[in-house]
Amino acid sequence: MGDMGETSELAELAKDPASQMVLDALGRATAAPGGLPLFGSRHGLCPTNAAGRRAAQMARDAGLFRALCSEKRGRVATEICAITQKGLARLLEGNGPASWRQAVLSFLAQWQRSGASGDCPIPELYRQATAAAPCLSVGLFHDGLRSLYDQERIYLHPWTGSLHELPDPACALLVGHEVAYYASLRAGVHEQHAVA
Repeated sequence: MGDMGETSELAELAKDPASQMVLDALGRATAAPGGLPLFGSRHGLCPTNAAGRRAAQMARDAGLFRALCSEKRGRVATEICAITQKGLARLLEGNGPASWRQAVLSFLAQWQRSGASGDCPIPELYRQATAAAPCLSVGLFHDGLRSLYDQERIYLHPWTGSLHELPDPACALLVGHEVAYYASLRAGVHEQHAVA
């Protein structure tokens, strides 16, 4: 587990208005495992303005990015960075109570209270999650669902039809030897996410 210093750095990051800029940069970093320039107006992790420099410094201090190399472009050396495991974890957490995971759990609670027949399709959950966190990739969404499943907060249910009939295969999730395509809250979890 992290030490007290790591916890306080992440808490400060969540409070700062630049935290959304950091989350956006982390989202871009997940799409480029080979790394991206730390700064750049079009292809960098952070903008080249003062707010971008502050966000980059916050992310570096919190250990969310790691430098891969430095490229010389003219007279300027450009640092190429990639996301760290800690950065992935931060991206999965979202931004506190309004994170995409909370949005998914609340939506599942609404789904069950509405009396909808059957379990909620995972593609619908992904739409809800990306409404809360637009930079969320399918892979990070799947990691988050697996985490909720491991924490015994949701059930994941298999697709029982032919695989070629799967409506949105990109959102299907491999769990063990099954292809999960539906989700529901575990008993007791929906009371925690009831909307008043």
